[in-house]
Amino acid sequence: MKKIAVLICIAAILGLAGCSNNNNSQNEISQLASQNEALQKQIDELKNGNNKTAENTVESEIPADITDIGTTTEKYTDPIMTGKTYTDPPTTTEAPKKEYSYGDTFVFDNLEITFLPDYDFDFVNNRYSDYNGEDVIKFHVTIKNIKNESYKLSSYSYIFFGPSGNEIADLGYYFDDDYRKDGEMRSGAIQDTYMHTLYAGDGDYYIEFTQGKKIEVKLPVKKQ
Repeated sequence: MKKIAVLICIAAILGLAGCSNNNNSQNEISQLASQNEALQKQIDELKNGNNKTAENTVESEIPADITDIGTTTEKYTDPIMTGKTYTDPPTTTEAPKKEYSYGDTFVFDNLEITFLPDYDFDFVNNRYSDYNGEDVIKFHVTIKNIKNESYKLSSYSYIFFGPSGNEIADLGYYFDDDYRKDGEMRSGAIQDTYMHTLYAGDGDYYIEFTQGKKIEVKLPVKKQ
């Protein structure tokens, strides 16, 4: 562009020079006209060359794999995962919820928990309790601490439900073999212990872990 401007200025000067000097000979006038024509031709060539360069630049910036801007199935490159090309935008789907039961191991709050099928029964023996004499289910459970520090399961992180679907009492504080009496575990340690809840008849019991990620465990019970 700078070169074009310089040529235009020279052409203008030559033109003025040709017009202002009435005493120039016919040859000088012809020579100036020729020079002016040559300069104009160079200007036109430069303009045409710049237009072609601009067109080539725009074409080079269009990705080769885009053939129809109007379609919705064009390939594109994920700006985050550079270099990976997809036919359609990547989507994430949540894994279907699994119902846990006896023998299944799951992770909750940095603990690996497994309910074993050999549940048992007991009763509350405390004359000062409203539950005195009530039957209780003892669920056998193993709890492993996979955290990098001492830890234990919180008694506020779960709820028991009976066969009717209603919440039932957690009665572990009446029993010395309940997990809460075991205290904390060091990293990697395992508790082989029990969890106690009120017996409310035969059927499917549920324990729902509610702190953070919700997990349900189905625990069928039949008293002989």
